Amino acid sequence: MKSFLFLLGFLPACVSTKSSIPVDDSPVDSSLQPEETQPNVYVVEPCKISEAAFRGVGLGFPRSADRLRTIGTVKASVLFADFPDAPATETPQEIVDILHPVGTEFLRDVSYGKMHLELHPHPVWLRMSQPSSHYANAIREFAGHRDWLQEAIDLADAEVDFSDIELVFVLATLQASTVAYGPTWLGFSGPNGSLEADGVEIRNGITSGADLAYWGGKWLAHEVGHSMSLVDLYSYESNGGYSRPFSLMDLISSEAPEFFAYERWFLGWIEDEQIACVAETATETLTAVALPDGFKAIAIPVGENRLIVVESRRALGWDSSLSADGVVVYTVDTTIPSGFGTIQVENDRQVLQVGQSIALEGINITVDDSTTTGDTVTVSIP
Repeated sequence: MKSFLFLLGFLPACVSTKSSIPVDDSPVDSSLQPEETQPNVYVVEPCKISEAAFRGVGLGFPRSADRLRTIGTVKASVLFADFPDAPATETPQEIVDILHPVGTEFLRDVSYGKMHLELHPHPVWLRMSQPSSHYANAIREFAGHRDWLQEAIDLADAEVDFSDIELVFVLATLQASTVAYGPTWLGFSGPNGSLEADGVEIRNGITSGADLAYWGGKWLAHEVGHSMSLVDLYSYESNGGYSRPFSLMDLISSEAPEFFAYERWFLGWIEDEQIACVAETATETLTAVALPDGFKAIAIPVGENRLIVVESRRALGWDSSLSADGVVVYTVDTTIPSGFGTIQVENDRQVLQVGQSIALEGINITVDDSTTTGDTVTVSIP
């Protein structure tokens, strides 16, 4: 998708030489004119923390080239699978209706319109060769999961053009209760690392399970998040999470599922100019992440792989159920793998409001002011 930049200039006023109104050409007292303020410009490279280890997904810069493209129209093939022991009783369209338009609209909105996931359903039930239990076990390992996706692709290949497809969904019938959940498959370029069809390598795939009916359309956006390299923010060791109620990558059904500013910056949806990367005391006005313009975060590097991030949240957009507006403070640590707290919200996961502050790693963060669209925050760094 091409992006066009329109430069708007000011046209000079037309002055009639026949005007009888005298012109005052005396010098203007500049002290009486409103002062134009320019936004601060920050060098953001120190805040682009690196990935500590390659794990398939991760929040360190640069984002892996194997992961799904995040800008423009991204085409996804949607296939439907049933099994000898669990034939489908619903139609493919009924499955699509669970996911679309909720999942695709979520991605469109949180990307500020920069990403459009285009679904291309092949509305035919593809009968898998093995009982559903075989595939329930297959998703637990890389090769088995790849083989399931590839089997579905091969069954559909005669009727589906995969030549410009970047992501493949294989959606299982809800009758296959044995396939309880559906994870994302993360491939890589090279032999046995990719799905193959019509002469192209497809390195990102997603299969669904019976829990699709519970999670609904935002399940799609969560799993596509993994395809783009986002990590799980819920805990693999407990029933809790590290960031809830914030970010869809923690609890899908939470009250504030909009992606964090850092996640959006990492995905290229927030520009470098919208990040205040600071190493000394600074005050900035942050616009709520649900809105497209303005500064989106203050980021403070505290190590090669670690950041403190400050952002503003409002009950807007997909966060409309948020119970309290305010400032969210969290850490990003790329030495911590998915499911173990790569992002952790501080202050007991509560927002900060005007007059409140938090001290973190010797840095004091205070909310100075608040409006309906954002917050002014001072970060005091000794």
